[in-house]
Amino acid sequence: LGAAHFIVRQGAGIENPSDLRGKAVKLGDLGSGDYAISLVLLEHLGLDKQSFDHRYVDYSNVKEAFLKGTLDAAFITSGVQAPIFPDLFQTGKATLLSIPNAEAFAAKHVSMSRYRIPAGLYLSRNPISPLTDIHTVAVNTQLLARASTQARLVEEVTKIVLSEEFQK
Repeated sequence: LGAAHFIVRQGAGIENPSDLRGKAVKLGDLGSGDYAISLVLLEHLGLDKQSFDHRYVDYSNVKEAFLKGTLDAAFITSGVQAPIFPDLFQTGKATLLSIPNAEAFAAKHVSMSRYRIPAGLYLSRNPISPLTDIHTVAVNTQLLARASTQARLVEEVTKIVLSEEFQK
């Protein structure tokens, strides 16, 4: 189960998805599942990737990019046990936001479900993170592929599986 995380840099002036316009945002590597889920989420949020500066940042470099201020937000779909989350939130430079209308999004996409990230999951002592329960969505299934698989194939299969026609 991979939960969608909408992470914003403290001080970037992002309180909701419309604030992403003109900002530096990580969606995932082109052709990755992260990228495909991010595109579907953007559509749900009424945004397109031309609204902001799309950055390709490896998971291992997200923390540094937030600390340097070269990244304003990131969409990361991963298991909540991934070490990137406590590592990133302990810096005090990142905040997790809820996905607006997550329940409606999940109702429209059979491959997704509502998901709640409980307060304090990533940091349980002061400061706790997240401060409050986060309402988001999770991918019910994952597509695994060899590293040698063409990115375009992974992207197209993911789009098909997430399409309304396929899910019906």
